[in-house]
Amino acid sequence: LWQASVGSTLKDTLLEWTTREKCTAGGTWKLAWNTTVNYRIDAPLAFSGSFRSAINDLFILYGTASTPLYAATQSAQCVLLVDDKEPR
Repeated sequence: LWQASVGSTLKDTLLEWTTREKCTAGGTWKLAWNTTVNYRIDAPLAFSGSFRSAINDLFILYGTASTPLYAATQSAQCVLLVDDKEPR
């Protein structure tokens, strides 16, 4: 189960999630937060399923935010990239 607690932030939540997710190359995933935008978690959130599906479901919720954030994964390096610019 992937959870986001009230009072935490999106960045803090994703830092916790990436340190829990094992990388096929060894170690755990890393978070590259390439934006100054961060959102506070105002309601408890919980997602079941895989790491990637939880990230997908989480970012769908922020798609209509004042500054939308985008997530992309680089599987070979086990990096989750977050940016306020849509990936090209």
